[in-house]
Amino acid sequence: PEVDVANGIGIIKALQTCKSVKPVVLISYTALGYRMNCVRELIRTLVRIIPSIQDYLSAFAYVFTKFPDDQKQSIKAMALGTYKSIAEEEKDEGYRALLADIVEQTEDNVLAPDLLNDHPKILLKKLADPRNFIEDPSKVFQPFLTEKSKSAVNLQVEKHKANILRAFKHHHYPIVQIKLDELIALQS
Repeated sequence: PEVDVANGIGIIKALQTCKSVKPVVLISYTALGYRMNCVRELIRTLVRIIPSIQDYLSAFAYVFTKFPDDQKQSIKAMALGTYKSIAEEEKDEGYRALLADIVEQTEDNVLAPDLLNDHPKILLKKLADPRNFIEDPSKVFQPFLTEKSKSAVNLQVEKHKANILRAFKHHHYPIVQIKLDELIALQS
């Protein structure tokens, strides 16, 4: 959870200082999971990071890595199957829109390079079109915490509160001050 908290805040702050951002979503064959569960979790995170994600889909690129040659043709069908399986039950429009964008982008051209053998210029050329970047990311990207991270932070706050009360009861005021300072730092 600590890494999630650091990523949810630190990476977003770094993105917000950029002039423009090109979101490149790497989807690894070895990490797909059942019915693209890993991709679905990633999409949830992206929707939290970019609340109005539908407005920025043209900037996104999806690169499928470590796919065996005989599986590359099935990427489009796999993405479409995942979209159809969630489309009706899913209420989050941003989530549906991002998954639909994956389907749309795999319609004609799947970016599934062989990273060890293909020349990097080919992939970079496809990704570097300056018209397809998110301009002024400070207004687009929002810090986020996963549910697991929120629970960890809340647990840490409760521990600090208990330590403060215990130290206060025993008249250990310097410890109370330290713990209060830690809580204030945690809040910001």
